[in-house]
Amino acid sequence: MDSCIIDGQGINGVGIYFNADITADAPIIRNSTIYNMTGSGIRDNWRSGNFYVANCTIYDCTTAGIMEDHTTGAHFYATNCAVFNNGDDFDSVTSVVNCASDDGDGTNPVTPSDWSTVFKDYEHYDFHLVASDTDLRDAGTDLSADSNVAFSTDIDGGVRPFNTTWDIGADEYGADSVTKIYRSVGAGAISPLTESGCNLTISGSVATFSSAMPDNMGVGDAIQYDKDDGGSIDS
Repeated sequence: MDSCIIDGQGINGVGIYFNADITADAPIIRNSTIYNMTGSGIRDNWRSGNFYVANCTIYDCTTAGIMEDHTTGAHFYATNCAVFNNGDDFDSVTSVVNCASDDGDGTNPVTPSDWSTVFKDYEHYDFHLVASDTDLRDAGTDLSADSNVAFSTDIDGGVRPFNTTWDIGADEYGADSVTKIYRSVGAGAISPLTESGCNLTISGSVATFSSAMPDNMGVGDAIQYDKDDGGSIDS
C-alpha cells in the first residue's frame, strides 16, 4: 500500500485493519497519511506475521497511531514515521526506528515541541513539511535498499532524498518543488527596492544587503545605489 490518504473510520474505527494471518508476503504500508480515526490508524487483531510501516504520517487517532493488538505471532516494524496527537502513538509495536512522536518511542526518536513548525497546516491535514522545519527534515534513514520495504519516492511521487538524508513522514520536503526564477519584465521599472535603512556592502562580485530584499528580483536586473552616501544614485 503506497501513497494513500485515509480519512475516516473503517471497521472498529480503524484506518487499516489486519484481521487475517499473514503467511506469505508481508504487508507494507508506506508514504501514506492516516488521520481522524475513532480507533487506531493501523491495527492488527489476533493475527500472525510481519507488518512494515515506512514513512507514514498518522495523526489524531483516539486509541493509537499504530497498535499491535496481540504480541503473539504479530510484529509491526515502523521506520521514518511521524505519529502524533493520538491516544497512544505506538501501542506494543515491536520495532520503532527513526520515528517522530509525542512519546519519544523507539530508537533514535524525534519529539518536536511544536508540530505547527513542522507541517504546513496539520490541523487541516496538510502534512507537507515547511522549509524552516528542523525536526523531521533530514532525520530519517535511507530505505532505498532495505530488504523489506525498498522504495525511493514520497507521497507526491518526488524522489527521496531531496538533500542527502531522508525526511521523516510521508512528505519529502523539496522533492516535488519547482525552483522559481524571476525574469525582468520591464526595463523602465525604477521603483526603489527599499526606501531607507538598508546598507549595501560590495566585495568583488558579491553584494550583501543589511536587511532582506524582495524575493522576486529578476535575474539580470541592474541595481543602482548611492555609492558615497550623498543622497543620490551614483553607481
